[in-house]
Amino acid sequence: MTTRHTLSKSERLKGYTRIRTLFSKGEKLRSGDLLCYLAFSPGTRIPVQSGFGVASRLFKRAVDRNLIKRRMREAYRLNNGSLKTTLEQSNRQLDIFWIYVGSSLSDYSTIEQTMKNLLALVEKKISSHE
Repeated sequence: MTTRHTLSKSERLKGYTRIRTLFSKGEKLRSGDLLCYLAFSPGTRIPVQSGFGVASRLFKRAVDRNLIKRRMREAYRLNNGSLKTTLEQSNRQLDIFWIYVGSSLSDYSTIEQTMKNLLALVEKKISSHE
């Protein structure tokens, strides 16, 4: 069976209160230029919902912020398959928000490698929370 690499609208983290709760009570992980906040909850709905952000004080031009967010979303979309599988097996739901904290534009390959490292750390967290 071939896995489809998707990032549908239902997989996006939305809602002011959910995002605020994630930032206030969630755990933080950092690798390279990426920082992620994550919070687990029991549930069988969509296994993972994610959001992406770049600080406007670091990148004044919206074009640069949007470029970085596109690169982060694409790296996440292509590499989140094992994360979804792990969450479905443990019958848990994860809210995760990715923030780019680097001070300069990174190319796609750098962002993808950092994303892979952080996804591996998140999977370790999932297995340690079981």
